[in-house]
Amino acid sequence: MAILEVSDDGMLRVPGEMLPGGRPHSQFELEQVGNVVLLRPADAAGAARSQEAAADRAQAFQRWLESPRPAAPDLPEACLRRESLYD
Repeated sequence: MAILEVSDDGMLRVPGEMLPGGRPHSQFELEQVGNVVLLRPADAAGAARSQEAAADRAQAFQRWLESPRPAAPDLPEACLRRESLYD
């Protein structure tokens, strides 16, 4: 088992021999699952799917912004005072 350390410049360097296909300029997808960090070799199809998903999320957000706001009562002035935030 190898121990990795973050350098002074904030970089975490993983020796290439520890990664499958770890040739110079290889790209890996990084995912955090709980306290575990996963590295997977990135593929062109995965990158394209990621970009499409980002575009879909952006469009959904834009639709939400443009949708009518639900009817809701305004907050009373007393709720907006700092003193009432801690009650």
